[in-house]
Amino acid sequence: MEIFHHYGIKLASDEDRKAFADVGIELEPGARLPQGGMFVGLDLGESDQRWLRAQQVIERHKITDFPFTKFSKSEFASASSFCMLARSHRGYPQPEEDFGYLSETYDLTDYCSKCGNGCRQVRPFRLKSIPALKRSVMQLNWVFDEFFVSQEVWFEVFKPFGVECWPVVAHKSGNAADSVVQLKIDEQVQLKMKDGDGTDCPICKRPKKPLDLRGFAPAPVSMKAHICRSIQGFGSGAAAFDRIMVSNLLYREIKKAKLSGVQFYPCQPDTQ
Repeated sequence: MEIFHHYGIKLASDEDRKAFADVGIELEPGARLPQGGMFVGLDLGESDQRWLRAQQVIERHKITDFPFTKFSKSEFASASSFCMLARSHRGYPQPEEDFGYLSETYDLTDYCSKCGNGCRQVRPFRLKSIPALKRSVMQLNWVFDEFFVSQEVWFEVFKPFGVECWPVVAHKSGNAADSVVQLKIDEQVQLKMKDGDGTDCPICKRPKKPLDLRGFAPAPVSMKAHICRSIQGFGSGAAAFDRIMVSNLLYREIKKAKLSGVQFYPCQPDTQ
């Protein structure tokens, strides 16, 4: 495996771009910023020979820094389970004004507005428009532990593994979509993680851990189904979500079906 960083870099002038060139990094053209300058993306691995020389320049110009891991083929092949993550997010749950989707979608009896823990889904998600997903897996903004697929993909890929589904509702009409469903992930699993990795909410006292994408994903104690959600909560601020874990068999079927929109982190091997 190799640890990479996806940086968001702000360049104010040609001199800034030259500073990167001087340490061997030629930046691609980026997007113009409203306040002036340019925003560019940079992926750099910690084992890259330019890593140490580039750190001072990066620190002066970075806006964001998202670590992630690239795994070898053998690490994928030997993993017994995986954490499934969205590659990007699309659209918002409805109604989005004042986060009205929360009361529309969840039982909030145990919900904590400080940390985001305690939501329990009791109604289908409502979407502003129904996407044409085809062979893609979708995740909404604000909701980082639910996935949406076409009816066809659910029937072909997920249903044979015992995965049920929620309907999806078009917000304006109130009608259930006939082309898109939400994967229903009910089973929970305990992940093998050290105590004290996170922080307790000052209000509800429930713990929440930061999502760390450096290295292997924490392994489940046991997989009760081919797709499960973690008992441990993750996130920061008022956002809370579960990690979604899939078995080796379901992972292989998703890859065989060439579904886009998701990425996988192999879980920590038992021997490590």
